[in-house]
Amino acid sequence: MSDLEIIKSKLRNYGYYPEFINKPKYFAKLKSYLGIKRANNLLDEIDLIISSTYNVDHIDTENEIANVAKGDSDLLKIIYSTDIDTSAFIFNEMLNTLDDLEIEPKVISDLGGANGWSLQLLDEYFNLNSDLFLIEQNLTWGKVSEKINVLNIDYNQVSTKLNSELTISIFGVPHNRPESLLKCASTIMRKDSFLLIALRIPENASFANLQRIAITLGLGIIKEKSRRIRFTNTFDKSIQTFPLLLISNSFNQNEILKLEDLKLN
Repeated sequence: MSDLEIIKSKLRNYGYYPEFINKPKYFAKLKSYLGIKRANNLLDEIDLIISSTYNVDHIDTENEIANVAKGDSDLLKIIYSTDIDTSAFIFNEMLNTLDDLEIEPKVISDLGGANGWSLQLLDEYFNLNSDLFLIEQNLTWGKVSEKINVLNIDYNQVSTKLNSELTISIFGVPHNRPESLLKCASTIMRKDSFLLIALRIPENASFANLQRIAITLGLGIIKEKSRRIRFTNTFDKSIQTFPLLLISNSFNQNEILKLEDLKLN
């Protein structure tokens, strides 16, 4: 079994359905869980949210979709399972990046990490009995382990220095509003630590904006350890490319990078 398949197997244990990259399976599960009428209404509501909020700066589309679950964590996991294959792929790539870093983080944090599945897998990966912190504003999510400390607040409300030595985020903020995530990360990070993030950044203007914000916060992208990763989304058949960025608060970035400056895997 490959590392990616092991991750997917773990995700099933945490209540996700990686097989819902198959649309008929996803629709069938929704209809059996909600009934045909409620399932169709929910699908229409999600479509409306996507069409009306995409690229609207002040609205977080993914958070709006999460709100349609109305406190039902099982339903939320069903909905999010349509894209969990992408998250699993990115997390596997994160592990490949961490394989090349000589770090032993005693404190690990995840920004926007749903029920903390990635924190749990990182704890198993490092096997250091690290302190785990999940910052997730949506109250619907539970947590996969009692060991995880959850802060159910907005990034902008975080003021505690957690001394996080490794902070990660997979699509934890819209690409056009990275400031809150970066400020939160800079607040909780210990000196000489790392932030590893994947964001849906579609073009160089958004990428340049992220970098300017990061630099003002004392954060720098380590170009040699960052890259673009390409993934085919089986659910909607789209080919997607994401930057996976390794950032440090001890690295001085002297130039604004373009997406094409990052190697493509």
